[in-house]
Amino acid sequence: MEKISVIIPVYDSEKYIGSALESVLAQSYPNLEVIAVDDGSSDQSLSVLHRYVEKDSRVRVFSCPHKGIGAARNFGLLQAEGEWICFVDADDQLHPQCLEFVIQATQTGQVEFVSWGYQGFTQNPLINKLSFSDLLIVKSSFPLFYTFDKSQPCIHSFVVWGKLYRKTLLKDVTFDENSLVEDVPFVYEILNKRPHTVVIGQPLYYYRYRENSFSNIPTSLAKLKHYEQAILKVLAIFKKPEDSLVLQKTFVPKMLKDQLYRCRHSLKDNQKELFALLADEVLNLKEKNQIAWRYLGARGAIWFISLIIWRKFFMEKILF
Repeated sequence: MEKISVIIPVYDSEKYIGSALESVLAQSYPNLEVIAVDDGSSDQSLSVLHRYVEKDSRVRVFSCPHKGIGAARNFGLLQAEGEWICFVDADDQLHPQCLEFVIQATQTGQVEFVSWGYQGFTQNPLINKLSFSDLLIVKSSFPLFYTFDKSQPCIHSFVVWGKLYRKTLLKDVTFDENSLVEDVPFVYEILNKRPHTVVIGQPLYYYRYRENSFSNIPTSLAKLKHYEQAILKVLAIFKKPEDSLVLQKTFVPKMLKDQLYRCRHSLKDNQKELFALLADEVLNLKEKNQIAWRYLGARGAIWFISLIIWRKFFMEKILF
């Protein structure tokens, strides 16, 4: 029975880390280790973690100076002893049969990578008992092309969780510790390796919606810059024209629309600067022929073209 290393980066999550650990330790698949990396928390997260060390020998806890989630995950990878790697965020949970099912899915061939669906929750997730035969499964040797394919289970390629990675697949891949958008290039580095993949349609990962979570806080000029860098990094990974076309249809519009949403819901004080920076990013991508208006949809194209016109004629040049 192969071991799974579940890596959980923890930062100021005392309120939620207990339920995350409980959901992992209660898995029907027992051969796992939990690597919890406390990223210099200022609350009682570390104390909570140590209580679980005393309860279950499968829990290993490490404490590091605060360097961010990318550094915490990289540290966890160095400690991992399992043949398989799975990431869980400190405020999220797994379906009780999740790891059993995904390991079972790897036994259907030379599988290196498994991706599955997720559902959001605020209080307690709605858990339905499943059997393996209930699962909608797709196999692929070209996982990039299953991203956002609405006729098939899709790979949620913008997040590192909700996936199982064979450890050998990660040998030369690490998280960018200086980026605020560290998930995206990491996952696309994996997809570029064309791993033998299983995609499971059912939501086996439970994502907690929190207003004050890092992913939901108002955006900043720095984060928008990191979005642009992540886009350019991913586009540089894929060399084949057919891959570039898929990225233009799926990846680039999703990243731009996410930034637009964040700008529209940001603090009013720096909204003009954010919109100006986003307009410059779109222009930069357009000049490199890495974006096509038709793939943004009618509303998206109107928004971004309007932003560029506003940037050019009504906004004074801002130096960032």
